Amino acid sequence: MEELNLKYLKLYESLFPVAATYVKRRGGNLDNAKDIFQDALTIYHEQIISGRVEPDNERGYIMGITKHLWFKQHAHDKRWEDFDDYEAEMHSTVEEYLQPVPNKILSYLEKTGKKCLQLLQAFYYRGDSLSSIAREFGFSGTRSATVQKYKCLEKVRTKLKKEEVQYADFFE
Repeated sequence: MEELNLKYLKLYESLFPVAATYVKRRGGNLDNAKDIFQDALTIYHEQIISGRVEPDNERGYIMGITKHLWFKQHAHDKRWEDFDDYEAEMHSTVEEYLQPVPNKILSYLEKTGKKCLQLLQAFYYRGDSLSSIAREFGFSGTRSATVQKYKCLEKVRTKLKKEEVQYADFFE
């Protein structure tokens, strides 16, 4: 049960800022975002428990539910909205969601140095294995690549702590 709670806490921490930004850009406020996102997580959990959904792309599924719920609520308020406008809006939000790392995060990653930035991009963005990263960067082995990746992440964490940056600062 504790593992399940931890899983949902991580989902909440990683997706709520995205959902809140989505709702805010479409005329909602923080309370709307909290309500919509809580409902989306509840629906997702019920779908998993009932066996109707396999949790293979939970980020996309939860964001899809969030967008659907917001549209339902927003459409209820506006009653008659042109479908073409909605389709264009959904297309733009998908593009926003698929955008790479926000500029603020990228600026902190760049402060770690070019080699660290390249290493972190190779691992997290391109999805390269640690063994291929070791070869690419000339490390003696996978273990060395792992240690170097850890050191790069620690540089980012140290800079964030030093500047007292909060999680919410990245999602304005």
